[in-house]
Amino acid sequence: MRLSPLPFLLAIIASVLTPVSVQAAEMNDFTLNLFKNLNADPARKGKNLLVSPYSISSALTMTVNGAAGDTRKSMIRALCLGDATDEKINSEAASRKRSLSSVGGDTKLSIANGLFVNKEITFRQPFLDACKKSYGASLERMDFAKPEAVKTINSWVSKNTGEKIPKILDKTKSDDVAFIINAIYLKARWLHPFAGDKTSNWSFNLADGTKKQVKFMNMKRQDFSYLENQEFQAINLPYKDNRLSLYIFLPGKETTLSAFENGLTTQKLDSWLGQFKSRKGALGLPKFKIEDRMTLKQPLSKMGMTLAFSPDKADFTRMTSIDTSGGKRVYIDDVIHNTFMKVDEEGTEAAAATVVKMALAMARMEPDPGFVMVVDRPFMILLRDKETGANLFFGHINNPGQ
Repeated sequence: MRLSPLPFLLAIIASVLTPVSVQAAEMNDFTLNLFKNLNADPARKGKNLLVSPYSISSALTMTVNGAAGDTRKSMIRALCLGDATDEKINSEAASRKRSLSSVGGDTKLSIANGLFVNKEITFRQPFLDACKKSYGASLERMDFAKPEAVKTINSWVSKNTGEKIPKILDKTKSDDVAFIINAIYLKARWLHPFAGDKTSNWSFNLADGTKKQVKFMNMKRQDFSYLENQEFQAINLPYKDNRLSLYIFLPGKETTLSAFENGLTTQKLDSWLGQFKSRKGALGLPKFKIEDRMTLKQPLSKMGMTLAFSPDKADFTRMTSIDTSGGKRVYIDDVIHNTFMKVDEEGTEAAAATVVKMALAMARMEPDPGFVMVVDRPFMILLRDKETGANLFFGHINNPGQ
């Protein structure tokens, strides 16, 4: 069967590749919630979208170690972590990171976590210990007022993303509290590479009905890992390490990508991932390269993390020793996420970086609402000379009508 080159959905890359575990189900929940919130942005209509749920959740679960009270609870809910304790969250994060760091074959998959903190602020040791022990996070104390700070952070991100994300921050400020960062770099070869001489130009049908000529990779096999139903066709393309795969979902001609994505649920995805069968077939897949950059404050807030972003209500008292009695408060100023992916005949190269920017809010004066004065009872008067200070008249009025 020859597949029509309609818009397709890039689904889960790392965390949902094998039979669904509890951790994978949680990642599916978080992935779809985030994806749908990003997709709801009118500015993204008709545009490519690429996120790394693993990178985002890694940076945010590190941050959870510094959150307390309702702020922590709301972050746990947004990350779809159930009733997990810090110990469970960190243990699973450490286990997942160890596993992903040793996928085997000739696949290169590197994961790095970094903690860049304001050297003038005292951070609580349990928070620092958790980031180091469970996430392998490197720690660097910095003066964010110096221009070298942003260069150092961008250099770290570039190095740990194979130079695919050379810049993620534009600046740092003296009152920045910390930058909690996850970076990923992947380079993997297909188990069954596409033959270069089979690549040819083919029309790609855009959502608005127009056509575009793009290069398609073509392959025929007797044993594709394939799934088809009334909603879509899907194919599982394994990499040479025999562990990672790229799943491609192609909505049917009678529907649209938008409608397909709107109907996605965790239950459906969990079920589909277990239904792929070996099938004979032919595949035509566009070569593509995508780079994406986004801030996640708005979608994460819609997912229930509003408290963490609130300068007035966020509770990160487990992160720093800042005295909050005077109105100072640490909060998440933003979550910045950059991604890169290139798919060609040989395989896939991809990178992602997530920065959780922690900031410090100072006590803010409540705005003056103005006053109401109704002089409807006895009152006192004073007529005073401003220049000399002489009180020229002083008295009271009990009955202004007399």
